[in-house]
Amino acid sequence: MTMLRDYRQDLIEDLRGNPDEAALYLAAALEEGDSAALRLALQDVAEALALTLPKEDGDALCRLIDGLARAGIKLTVKAA
Repeated sequence: MTMLRDYRQDLIEDLRGNPDEAALYLAAALEEGDSAALRLALQDVAEALALTLPKEDGDALCRLIDGLARAGIKLTVKAA
C-alpha cells in the first residue's frame, strides 16, 4: 500500500527552512498574475514563518500589486 503525504505540509516545511525557496515561490505567484494564486502564496509563506496575515491584508496587497501592474510597475521578490 502506498502512503500518501500531505503536499501542503511539505510545502510549509520547505518554505520555513529556506528563504530562497520562499522568495522563489512568491516570485512565481507574482509572475503568474493571478490574485488568488498570490494570496495563497502569501498565506503559505506567512504560515511557514509563523506570521499572521489577515485576509484583508492579503486582499489589500493583491489590489496594490494589480494597481501597480496597471500603472506599468512590476513588483519583484528576492531573498535578503
